Amino acid sequence: MKKITLYLMFLFTISTFSQEIVIGNGTTSTTSTGADPIDGYYAALKYQAVYLASELNSSLSPYDEITSLGWSISGDYGGGILYGYTIKIGHTSAIDSGTHDSSVLTTVKSSFDYDPTVTAEGEFDMISFDTNFIWNGVDNIVVEVCTNGPNAYTSPYGTVRKTDLTSGSRSYRSDSNPACDYDTSSTHNYRPNIKFSYIAGTPPSCIAPSGLTISNITSSSVDFLWTAGGTEVNYEYVVQAAGTGEPTAAGTAVTGSTSASESGLTANSPYEVYVRSNCDTNGFSSWVGPSSFTTACDAISSFPWTEDFESVTSPALPSCFSELNNNSDTDYWKTYSSYGTSSSKAAGLYTDFNSGNNDDYLILPQFTLTGNERLK
Repeated sequence: MKKITLYLMFLFTISTFSQEIVIGNGTTSTTSTGADPIDGYYAALKYQAVYLASELNSSLSPYDEITSLGWSISGDYGGGILYGYTIKIGHTSAIDSGTHDSSVLTTVKSSFDYDPTVTAEGEFDMISFDTNFIWNGVDNIVVEVCTNGPNAYTSPYGTVRKTDLTSGSRSYRSDSNPACDYDTSSTHNYRPNIKFSYIAGTPPSCIAPSGLTISNITSSSVDFLWTAGGTEVNYEYVVQAAGTGEPTAAGTAVTGSTSASESGLTANSPYEVYVRSNCDTNGFSSWVGPSSFTTACDAISSFPWTEDFESVTSPALPSCFSELNNNSDTDYWKTYSSYGTSSSKAAGLYTDFNSGNNDDYLILPQFTLTGNERLK
């Protein structure tokens, strides 16, 4: 009698299951002409909102990967498409959107043409990322969207469901400037409800530091600090010309400290900082950065000194000039291409529709005066 051996073959499939978290339960909506992440009232938009670690960790674990986000859209945008829509996310120490957030951001969705879709309450118009965002499990995150347009000025201008929150979000809107290149300037006491989709992540063998922060910038030096990613005590950092990109060689070693300083820098020059953990036998972490800064200008001490604004591309101000827009409106100091004498360039403050309600200042470079100088 023959024995028949039966072989059973099992096919195992390992799947990564997507999970979701919703932050914000408000049922009211933004106004059609007000700022929100799908705003088409102006030709271009930048929008920021901070979501707290305490909100994320109700569902997410450290190193989980956020794969998409969505807005609960209550009102359509009549212009149809928001052109050049870009999404960035970064870890941040900010707890709200009271000021523009300059944290290091990761582009999770590259520029695309976004046609927002109205959803029912509790539903979200989801946007899948090109690059997942890995949450470190510790920090708050800032979500930034921008669209350079030009977006059609067609009513209605789009609304989303929101939760009222002091300094919950902020924006910059313009009909003439590429918004993605500008800092946000207006604060709003609400925050859009948001849904994140995410998958389980795997902690690296050497955890990267977080919270890279720049401080004490002078014309020739800078201080910076960071937060340890794990139990590591050794690090490397690189300070280099802005735009150089992620380092490909070893940096300057730091032992037993989470701060460092760099000197010998050139005045009025853009730089970027990267830092990584050194975990000895477990190797190095990924680089964290860039965190960008520009060194201060040297004080002007040689006279006579003049500025005719002809070397700048309007509306930019010359190097070492700045403007202060205390009332956070769309009227602020900038250069104009033909408002000066004989249609030359000039710096000016053009006001419209605000009844002269200005609180704006043009800040000149620093001067070292010895006496008998005058400004005219």
